[in-house]
Amino acid sequence: NIYFCQYRTFVIHCNLIYLIFYFFDTFILKMIRQISINTRMGWISAFENEGKIFRIKFGKLKKQKKSKTLQNFKRNILRFFNKKTPNIKIPHKINGNQIQKKIWSELKKIKIGQTKSYGRIAKKYKLSPRHVGKICSQNKLVLLVPCHRVIRTDGNLGGFTSCLLYTSDAADEGL
Repeated sequence: NIYFCQYRTFVIHCNLIYLIFYFFDTFILKMIRQISINTRMGWISAFENEGKIFRIKFGKLKKQKKSKTLQNFKRNILRFFNKKTPNIKIPHKINGNQIQKKIWSELKKIKIGQTKSYGRIAKKYKLSPRHVGKICSQNKLVLLVPCHRVIRTDGNLGGFTSCLLYTSDAADEGL
């Protein structure tokens, strides 16, 4: 009888776990849409939820679920790379804590063809350059938040950002 009770409790827990995963898959993941765009800088993928881009990364996705926002992003990104527009304007959501949002806001002020050092940004916010570098590496909206425009004080590339993969190409393109 005790084994039956343990088995029954186990089955109830398994069913509960199944329902949680089913809910997540059905209602949460279904709302996220994604697209991959082949650009001259390589494949760029964007993720959208509730009409706002929340992540951009390099690489091609296997599954794609398009939306108006993502189609608009595709048009914008292609116009940007063809130098028909100076910046990418698209509804987006920046997820992060208060200091991350401040640093990322500072990065968005860096104009095309210009750079700022980790040290200069760090001094403004009373942080260490390494902390600024770490925040840059946590940027989920590459190109919209241009971490590739942040360099070391000596003018060399830093090693903190995922943007480092394309920084030399970005510099050649004037991005």
